[in-house]
Amino acid sequence: MVAIGGAEPGPLRQPAVFVSATDGPWSEPDTWVSGGVPQAGDAVVIEHRVTLSGSAVVGHSPATSGGDGTPAVQVALTGELLLDEDASLQCRGDIKLLGRMTVGAGAVLEIDASQADSPADTVYRIAIETTPGEELTALLTADGRVDKPCSIRANTGGAPARILASYAASPQSGSPGGGRILADWCTFSHFGDADTTAWHFNATVAGSEVRIADCRFERFGTIFINSEVAAGASVRFERNRWQDSRPTPTYDQRANILTFKSDDGATAILRGNWFDELVYLMWTRDAEIEHNVFNRGVISHANEWGGGSWRTFEHNLIRQRTDGGFGMTYGRSFNNNVYVMDHQERNPHFFSVKALSGQAVVRGNIFWLSGAITDEDEGDGVFPGGPDSGDAEDNRIVMERNIVLPNGNGPDGPNNLSATLFTILTEHANKQVVVRRNTVFTSVRGGCNIGETLPTLAGNVAYLKSNLFVGDRDNRGYKLRNLDYAQIDAVLAEDADYNACYRCLDGSNHVGAAGKGYHELSFSGSTDIGRHDIDDVDPQFVDWTRTPASWDAHLGGSGTMDGAAERLKPHGTNTINEMMTYIREGFRPQNLQLEQAGDPDDGSPDIGAVNIGGDADIDGDADIDGDADIDGDADTDADGDADTDGDGDTDTDADTDVDADGDTDADTDIDSDSDADADADSDGDPDAGPDSGSSDALGDGSGGCGCRVIAGSKERGGRRLMRLISG
Repeated sequence: MVAIGGAEPGPLRQPAVFVSATDGPWSEPDTWVSGGVPQAGDAVVIEHRVTLSGSAVVGHSPATSGGDGTPAVQVALTGELLLDEDASLQCRGDIKLLGRMTVGAGAVLEIDASQADSPADTVYRIAIETTPGEELTALLTADGRVDKPCSIRANTGGAPARILASYAASPQSGSPGGGRILADWCTFSHFGDADTTAWHFNATVAGSEVRIADCRFERFGTIFINSEVAAGASVRFERNRWQDSRPTPTYDQRANILTFKSDDGATAILRGNWFDELVYLMWTRDAEIEHNVFNRGVISHANEWGGGSWRTFEHNLIRQRTDGGFGMTYGRSFNNNVYVMDHQERNPHFFSVKALSGQAVVRGNIFWLSGAITDEDEGDGVFPGGPDSGDAEDNRIVMERNIVLPNGNGPDGPNNLSATLFTILTEHANKQVVVRRNTVFTSVRGGCNIGETLPTLAGNVAYLKSNLFVGDRDNRGYKLRNLDYAQIDAVLAEDADYNACYRCLDGSNHVGAAGKGYHELSFSGSTDIGRHDIDDVDPQFVDWTRTPASWDAHLGGSGTMDGAAERLKPHGTNTINEMMTYIREGFRPQNLQLEQAGDPDDGSPDIGAVNIGGDADIDGDADIDGDADIDGDADTDADGDADTDGDGDTDTDADTDVDADGDTDADTDIDSDSDADADADSDGDPDAGPDSGSSDALGDGSGGCGCRVIAGSKERGGRRLMRLISG
């Protein structure tokens, strides 16, 4: 750590205000109008380009607590203050930036209230304030390096400091474009507390940019975006780590460390971050939220706040510590995430889909309730709520290739339901669910539930096929259950078929040799539901005990969620994709009765979320995120390789071989656009269906068009399925 020092003012010397006279070194008397060099107790006004090498102390405490309204350091609109490599500046007072300030590699900027008359009550500010009518000149830059990070901190002997978007008294006021920081490899510490936010900024004008990359936040409070990131503005948080955070209650009155907001047309990115406290996605239109670890969960309301209207939400680990609070809107997707309800909860609610309109996609996710439940209850995965406009065909929720794990009791434990795959408990005629190729551990409460609280209307369940359900140890599983209020033809018998269930109850709709697990459903026409189902057949999973926690044990850890999360910190050796790969591989069936036994109109896929053969990646390209890195540029370090962790090695992102057999099929890889093994069926052609002859860019029989079109062996049924799963 760089030591900070400087001469204290002598007893006969009065503090002065030093104003720059020209560009030059801080330590040269000629740089300042009055000659001499600023010392402790002095204030400085910088109107030129001044470079500090070595160390310096400025500021008016201990003379007065909080000062006299004059910043200890003020950088004028024309000025720039550079802390050279390994330099240090200790500031006993406010900093006001109208111009620019840069903290170089290894340098330390310290805000120090420890010498004030009342240190615990003296809060100094770094105010980054734009000037009306001028360009966006106000900027704090941290230019650390991987081998030499810099530091921006408050001295722990005094109150935490704050970073604001203006010098105004109101904590949430701020100039347009104010509060801007560009930081690489920097540690921010001791800003904000449980009563005051740590950093406010405004990205309300086009061209405004905030970028925080490869940084650490220690003992840091809430970061608050005063207004939505505007169209043409950019806010990026990438590969940062928070620890010992000090969350502040905001808006929802739930303590969080980041309130993230963005408007349509903005560049708003949360990628590769590790959050130790709750994050509030208050308004995230057009945001890209990928490869993050949310250790205390997420608040994201799917309502007028638009928290769930992101552009992408993919490859994240959510450890929700309390129930509820997470939702997304129609027209968006929730793909390839690990979502853990990491607490003891008898009836967990994972998330809802409502508001706006368009097709919603819930695809390739892993859902788990980590707690061991002693009493029986249902638990709810996805709540299909009401869209704002459009008809049922406009507002489909497509759920495919998801795995709902048994809860903390394990697959052979009692009451082992984590949640239903979906529960419909609101009455809306303009929505439908399409459910295909999921693996769901179920119970007597149901694998998929309808008719709870309010009527499920005719046609709300448009398609339920090629899914694999597994009951509990007492053989009490259901596929689809009406809890009470489902109307006639909530699902047609012909639209629930080609599913499989192991350890299932008969259900009241069971007729003949197949079709177990459907309960209390009513039909106006055929009642022959599940006529092609495969029941009472053990799927013979590779290892059905796998969970996010067991992944940690598999790698030699304690076998806990804390251990698993620790492995996923930025610049580490493990990734969320590796965790998903490990879990999905465990739930690969080995029973060949499930192979190509799914819906023929869907190309006769394997039943369940994971293929029996070697092409178990969902989209088929051997790279989960399509670019072999986590930031979209295939290179996150300085040497041009595909390094995702900043240590100069090659990509750690499960790109070419993510299974155990050494080939490049990326077996449980889930997000892509070209077939990894060019042979997803038994006939050797690059299509996913039984010798359909079409080329396949999605690895699932879509014909390679790039849309969610499902090729079918029956023209009529295939066309219907195209309409159901299109986009």
